[in-house]
Amino acid sequence: MNNKYLDQADEFLIDEEKYKAISKQDGELFDEKSYVEHDLINVRRNSLPRNGVNWEILKNKKSVLVLKGVRFSKKERIFLEKPEGLLFLISEYKNGCKNTSQFKRKIKKCM
Repeated sequence: MNNKYLDQADEFLIDEEKYKAISKQDGELFDEKSYVEHDLINVRRNSLPRNGVNWEILKNKKSVLVLKGVRFSKKERIFLEKPEGLLFLISEYKNGCKNTSQFKRKIKKCM
């Protein structure tokens, strides 16, 4: 049996530009020096009825903390809706804040 696909001696070229974004993303999550994969931490903003909002902190795509928007003042909610606020939530979670009251105290120091 002759297979027409195996008989061809064509070379396949890989477009390296297409795969640069994938390797860059993988490199950010993996520390080559210690060979340890770091946790992926995300913040999701959930809109609620009557202009309510909650923030959910995810660690490796699993919910670890929900911050209720009613616990924050209007100024604090406006700050948390900005990109700086989301970065603040991620950095403070990494530093050890595990509940809403700790986040409130840290926000008041920043403002």
